[in-house]
Amino acid sequence: MSDQSQSLSELLNELRSLGVRLRVEGDGLRCDAPVGVIDKVLGNRIREHKRQIISLLRSRPNAESSIDDDLKLRESIRPACNSGERRSNAIFLTGATGFLGRYLLSELLRQTDAVVYCLVRNQEGAPTGETRSTRLRSASIDAGADPSQFDSRVIEVPGDLSRPNLGIASKTQEELVREVVCVLHNGATVHHGMPYRSLKRANVDGTEESIELACRADASFHYVSTISVFPPTPPSGRSMFYESDSLDEFPAPQGGYNLSKWVGEHLVTEASARGLPAAIYRPGPISGDSRTGQFNGQDFLCRLMQGYIQSGIAPVGEMTLDLLPVDYVAQVIVYLAKQFDLPGTRAQSLRRFHLLHPQPAPSDMLFDACGRAGFSIDRVPYDQWFKHLMNVAATADETHPLYPLASLFSSRRTTTNDVPAETIPFDMSCTRDALEAAQFSPPALDADLFDRYLAKLTESGLLDSSRSSRESRMVEHPSAMLAESRSGGP
Repeated sequence: MSDQSQSLSELLNELRSLGVRLRVEGDGLRCDAPVGVIDKVLGNRIREHKRQIISLLRSRPNAESSIDDDLKLRESIRPACNSGERRSNAIFLTGATGFLGRYLLSELLRQTDAVVYCLVRNQEGAPTGETRSTRLRSASIDAGADPSQFDSRVIEVPGDLSRPNLGIASKTQEELVREVVCVLHNGATVHHGMPYRSLKRANVDGTEESIELACRADASFHYVSTISVFPPTPPSGRSMFYESDSLDEFPAPQGGYNLSKWVGEHLVTEASARGLPAAIYRPGPISGDSRTGQFNGQDFLCRLMQGYIQSGIAPVGEMTLDLLPVDYVAQVIVYLAKQFDLPGTRAQSLRRFHLLHPQPAPSDMLFDACGRAGFSIDRVPYDQWFKHLMNVAATADETHPLYPLASLFSSRRTTTNDVPAETIPFDMSCTRDALEAAQFSPPALDADLFDRYLAKLTESGLLDSSRSSRESRMVEHPSAMLAESRSGGP
């Protein structure tokens, strides 16, 4: 390999580790990157290799055209418009054993009287004697489901999101087509370190198969997406992302998982244009159960606290925490989904809802809770902390709690279009209007809630202060941290 080729290869690897996506736009090169990642030195290196990069991207037309093809819903998928009378008001739920999914199931049993069909696949490595049914039952009861309601109203459907027809047996498919009036598609492979192609079968193809089932059953379709289908900050000339915005107005997001959800939304939008009653729910950061403190070890706030505690440092200044407890997110989604199938009110146009906390908390509340729990975290200048974050990204160590959050953190500490960093640039007026008559409200992001979270995380072994002083020393010597990571160290 020539020195020039090696230099280009090293540059592309570095850009990939920093979450930078390159694409050709006309005769120019477009870089979609977290704000602050491309400094003057890196920018000069990109300009130096600009012609080579454009030539390389143009030599791989299949990579981009394949995603374009993924955006197209199969022509045969159209609502059935059945005129026959329903014999039930059953609901089909995917992802019921996941963290949000178990709370959705609990809320479906609480807020409706429907029978709930749950797509559940065999889990490799499950404990001996654990079946799909026992895993589903245990998960839903942990989330607050009434055991008696589960036993009488939940029907397990063996299948797999990544297989044609969701891997559901033909006889069961026909039963679902007869009985189901609502498809709540929450299932997905959630892994922020995996590329799009590795997630496509479950997250994109699984969405298309779920849409087809809804069309055959003449059911409404409800898609759990993510607020991260949008760029981190609004484009020039705008201060807000509106719920009515089309994703066609914005570039594809970074990261395989976010991109898979972006493609999924395009499929739902096309299905809606063909007449399928549909809604899209875009949660922001989801935190633990506000009542028990139970947490998903892979979610935003858990990784945030693990990262701060593991490194022993956090940036000076405020960051807005707009997270929503998982029990409230599920409560809202089920409440909004119910509006589709009330007599005379079934929605015929696509609805989109942004789910973020209407009263965000300052990050100091989190640090205060950490202090009360006995975790020592030093506040350092943002530049110093950002360098540490970039070191984490550069090692491509997917086990580090901050690795999948690198782009999110860097973007939320900047300002764009004269919008303060603490401003949440997501309109929630449609959600607010739809919840006006609801008899519940979001749990307050207060000291009691953060203390409950810290206590549960510590009890569960998800927080470990023993590594704090060690890694914080490495922040002063990034090369030592990089060398240890590559040699198999933590």
